Amino acid sequence: MEINVTDDSLELISSYLSPVSRLNLAALNEQFYYACTVWRDVKTIVFDIDDITLAAPNMVHKYVYSSIDRMTSIRTALKMCPGIKRLIIQAKLKESDISVLNENPSLISKLYISTENLGLQDFPVFKRLRTLHIVANSMKEYRVMNTIGPKILQSAFPMCLRRICLTDVYLTSNLIEYLSTLPNLTYLDLIGCLVDTNVAPKYIESLEKCQSLEELSLPPSFFSFTTSNRKLDADKKISFKKT
Repeated sequence: MEINVTDDSLELISSYLSPVSRLNLAALNEQFYYACTVWRDVKTIVFDIDDITLAAPNMVHKYVYSSIDRMTSIRTALKMCPGIKRLIIQAKLKESDISVLNENPSLISKLYISTENLGLQDFPVFKRLRTLHIVANSMKEYRVMNTIGPKILQSAFPMCLRRICLTDVYLTSNLIEYLSTLPNLTYLDLIGCLVDTNVAPKYIESLEKCQSLEELSLPPSFFSFTTSNRKLDADKKISFKKT
């Protein structure tokens, strides 16, 4: 007796299976193949030094990069998981990795990336990011100066960004001024950043331009800088004008 099963039903069933079981199910026929080799339940992908991790509510699967073709390993992960929302990059990207990521610029809405990638000559483009976390790699030595250059601002800071968290990043006037132009930015966490107390006072005016900002965390040094050899009035608060 022939049993008709919809693709949606097959995808739901496969979401409760291990990777091996999914592939075994895909081998039954053509319908099963197309339904079980696309893992829409995977919402998070982690790129590490030697391996890739795919994470779904009912499954976590880790596999090492292909010794023959690293690009194919990354491309396959992105192709199999069209529902990905969160990309975590815990190691420094290779040039080939960037070219593969640029094939799907609109796929990722949340990016977590280590500061060691700030020195890349080319940076992957993320057009539809809503959340961006640039964090220090705890396995690496801290650098005194991790700066965000113009290329990275253009590639990873689209106008649709809503949440930004920066750690171990040196705050420059260009960076602060650019952040103030993001129209949808509601959350900005800079508490883990470095700032030159001699120039920090002028950043206040830029931060006041953030029209949609609702939450702001600043480095402790922001509350200890001086202007004209006088301490900033402790009662002075940053105000955000709503339009």
